[in-house]
Amino acid sequence: MTVLARRFHKLSYYLESGVMELYPGFLRRVTLPRKLESASLPRAMPLDMDAIAQRVNYYNKLPMPVHWEAEPVDCSTRMEVGTFRKTGSSVYYYDLAPLIRHFPRQFWFYFLPGDITHVPDYPALLKSRPVGDDNQHSVLLKLNSVRHYYYEKDPYAFAEKLPKLVWRGADFKPHRQAFLAQYYNAPFCDAGSVGNKSSEFKKDFMSITEQCRYKYIMSIEGNDVATNLKWIFRSNSVCFMRKPRFETWFMEGRLQPNVHYIELKDDFSDVAEKIAFCEENPELVQSIIRNANDYVQQFDNKKQEELISLLVLKKYFEATRQM
Repeated sequence: MTVLARRFHKLSYYLESGVMELYPGFLRRVTLPRKLESASLPRAMPLDMDAIAQRVNYYNKLPMPVHWEAEPVDCSTRMEVGTFRKTGSSVYYYDLAPLIRHFPRQFWFYFLPGDITHVPDYPALLKSRPVGDDNQHSVLLKLNSVRHYYYEKDPYAFAEKLPKLVWRGADFKPHRQAFLAQYYNAPFCDAGSVGNKSSEFKKDFMSITEQCRYKYIMSIEGNDVATNLKWIFRSNSVCFMRKPRFETWFMEGRLQPNVHYIELKDDFSDVAEKIAFCEENPELVQSIIRNANDYVQQFDNKKQEELISLLVLKKYFEATRQM
């Protein structure tokens, strides 16, 4: 059933994106002032503008105006609103196009799709960046949302779950192989590789709902961030992970150990110790679960998410002296 649910999620995404493609760009441009002004209008449930401003400035750290010394070697990264077309991954295009078309056709921008783990020399729109204070050129947007924001409802209460740590994922990365080398046969873990047929750590596929039967769920970064982090935060289980090195729209760099997740050493050597700690501190564990659940709720309001995205783009065009 969960496989069908995931397929339906993707089908709905592509159908909705296809319909959105038919929406004329000039109508989006007409609605932009109203959408931006709507943040200050009275409403039954007023928006938290301080929180919105903090998120906008977190995603977009560009100074006003921004200066950069060199144009990118790959000129294909520079695009114009009016001629923006799908050239690579469709999910990045479908997430960005409805937003960017709110702005004048002659506006230009730099766009880097994919798993970006470096900070470009020029101000670019992208999905992921390194965590830190020197990532100002990396302007985050909610991209590849169909993959990163899928979840299934956790049907199990924490007390009903197995007191083990679970993980499933591809183990092409050395740090994932290092984790599995330590815990593939550990009695307090159910960890294995899926998606890598040549792996020595292969185990059967496990759905999200099946993984939710465990009290502790491992999150390990892949090319950039860990895809499963968002759905773990919606579950009634506790997230185990190292300190995040990369971040996306989910603001992984804001997460706090023992508040939102259980932090592990870089070499994963303290997994058994942290499981024992959690078993001895059930009240702290429940608090971490509640904090994680509360944290993820800020991404659920679609209108607010669109407003924040438009404000991030507005700041980008202002910083590049186009607006």
